[in-house]
Amino acid sequence: MHDFDVVVVGCGGGPSETDLSAYFVKTRASKWKDGILALEAGSGLGALTAILTKDPTLFDDLEGESVSAGKAVEVYPDPQDDFENIDSLGAVKHTNGAPEHYSTHTKARQRVRPAETPAQTGDRVYSYIRSWIVTHAHLDHVASLILGAGSQGGPTRYIVGLDQTVHDLEGVFNGKVWPKLAAREGERAPDFFYRFKPVSPKSDYISVAPNISASVMPISHGQCAQSRDGTYDSSAWFIRNDRTHREFLFFGDVEPDSISIKPKTRSVWKAAASKIVNNVLDTVFLECSWRSDRPTEELYGHLSPPFVLEELRNLAREIVEYRRRPRTRSIYSYFLEAIGLGSKPPPVCDWELRGVLQGVKLVVTHCKSSTECFPDGRHISEVISDEIREIVDEAELGVSVITARQGAKLEI
Repeated sequence: MHDFDVVVVGCGGGPSETDLSAYFVKTRASKWKDGILALEAGSGLGALTAILTKDPTLFDDLEGESVSAGKAVEVYPDPQDDFENIDSLGAVKHTNGAPEHYSTHTKARQRVRPAETPAQTGDRVYSYIRSWIVTHAHLDHVASLILGAGSQGGPTRYIVGLDQTVHDLEGVFNGKVWPKLAAREGERAPDFFYRFKPVSPKSDYISVAPNISASVMPISHGQCAQSRDGTYDSSAWFIRNDRTHREFLFFGDVEPDSISIKPKTRSVWKAAASKIVNNVLDTVFLECSWRSDRPTEELYGHLSPPFVLEELRNLAREIVEYRRRPRTRSIYSYFLEAIGLGSKPPPVCDWELRGVLQGVKLVVTHCKSSTECFPDGRHISEVISDEIREIVDEAELGVSVITARQGAKLEI
């Protein structure tokens, strides 16, 4: 039994603007209308409308309504039915202009109204978003968030991210690049404004949607001459179902630790290792923008399949090291370790990594679109995923590779 439902509104990394990073999340036990967590905001209403045109039933658990290509039906109880107004065929004689039907088995009426268009359904689903988690402020991750600002009614919506990410987005909502339609919590602003919620990596899990909490860790997205330290931070998020306490891990854009001037991903793997061993987490969304033949100097803060394998090996090593640790340790041993005098365990050998990631699912995201034609009409994301699958299987890590595709519904 799964813990989360995830709809892939977009999963590409550009340059095509029709399929950019955006994922709608709810817990399995919740309805979409209860409130949605949006991971990233690259694609939005336009992509959602196109998806619903192809698959009108994607969000078909909307409470009280059936959304389909041909009709929309409202079902409501009618405990005080006037049976004199029901003819022998079960049809209500007086409907005040709306066609209705009555079931003596359910004692409920159905009002058939004009079909909701994909654009209307998309707009309604989009209005259920309660928070956006933004891993970083690059346009392929925030475009729809900016364009949609101020256009939705309903409750206040929050933009959740590292403080630097919030600061970068404030530079967009500055009245010049885009109207000022967002403000920090505590700042006076109209109700329809977005509210920025900056999060510290040191903070505990924070609530981001009904029964969903999240915790953040910074990761490196490569070099940036405009930043103080010459690097640009993205982020990785642990997303938790507050009822089942199960989680999944979602990465923003990330460069390989092995070529980073400030490597940070190993810390994320260390945190994930204990969760995997303790059966709290088994799914990782990880970007892979390029194919295997991409030169290292042209990665521009992203991964290619060989570096995905390298990062997965790092995760596997952290799992092996976690399993080696004694479950109980003395305060003295922690003290010796802190001052550098503690005994170091032997390094993890490659043969120890075999099968360590058995049961772990890797969802491949952020594949850059390509005009190249591939055999059997395969999409670039399938080509990249196959390259990852081949080298990961050869390494015998045991991980399952899943391709994120726009319009897919994943059960995690």
